Amino acid sequence: MLVAIDQGYGYTKAVAGEKKAVFPSVVSPASETDLGLGRVSWGHCVTVRPQGSMVKRQYFVGELAVRCGLAAQLTLARDKLSRDISVLLMLTAAYLAGAEGQVTLAYGLPIAYFRHQRDEARRSLQGTAAYVSVDNGPEKYINFSHVTVFPQGVGALFSVERLPQEGLVGLLDIGFYTTDYLLVDVRKDRVEPLPNYFGSMEIGVSSAMKAFSERFLRLIGRPLSLVETQELWGKSRLTFEGEKLDLEPLQEESRVVVAQAIVEGITAAWAQKLSYVDVIYLAGGGGLEFLPVLRQSLRRDIVLVPEPQYANALGFYRMALKQLGAGSKTAGSM
Repeated sequence: MLVAIDQGYGYTKAVAGEKKAVFPSVVSPASETDLGLGRVSWGHCVTVRPQGSMVKRQYFVGELAVRCGLAAQLTLARDKLSRDISVLLMLTAAYLAGAEGQVTLAYGLPIAYFRHQRDEARRSLQGTAAYVSVDNGPEKYINFSHVTVFPQGVGALFSVERLPQEGLVGLLDIGFYTTDYLLVDVRKDRVEPLPNYFGSMEIGVSSAMKAFSERFLRLIGRPLSLVETQELWGKSRLTFEGEKLDLEPLQEESRVVVAQAIVEGITAAWAQKLSYVDVIYLAGGGGLEFLPVLRQSLRRDIVLVPEPQYANALGFYRMALKQLGAGSKTAGSM
């Protein structure tokens, strides 16, 4: 079975055929939730038993960890695959996407990290195996028996059904922590990336959240953790110590500042080619967050890809299918 997983710093997304899953990339130790009112309708309770062990561990994952988790964790580390949290997130995503048994995993890394981390990522993930149960579902054995690694952004571009027949095409994939960018030259049946015009910037939705938390601190005098900020992000109002607070102005100010920083970064990275770009595709969860400001600032034809949050996972799935169809035995060696 083939599963494509885009384990972002903000959200983990999975695609397996027509089945999809998405949840915040947050984990915490599990605690009691049953008060006789039925299971909560958000987030996931995950039980994992490593292969060869009889010990089961239970965790809150996703929205349940954000809202209810004590010692909730997310990671912004560049080497996030060295963290146990990453393996747990990917096993959960694979389970929710219907995976079981021997699984071919298509995975992605930010463009800036791809060349240096792809081999290590493949080695660290290949052979990962555990018995997993999500939300009291049946326990399933999941083994990432084969792993192929792709660059983010490229995956998002492959999610676009029809590119222009020819011309210079840009892609911005704005994630939680990084923004991947690339320019490609499209000529009939060929799509060729332009050397020196692709890369990653360490700026994204988390940058806007950080700006929001700083504004919140100035307004209220109380600092927020990143997990708390993630919980408040997108909420229009909040009651704090009996006072009603309007959060939308703080969020909008933060979006504008970060979107303008992305524009400045792209203008510098694509300086000699930007005037000739026909269309810029926008992907990632940040594509939805920053679309209005980017359209106004870049003054280019900017197209939001279908299902922008799933764009990389969809692209990884299609790229892996293509490799498998070609009979590749070394799909992870690109």
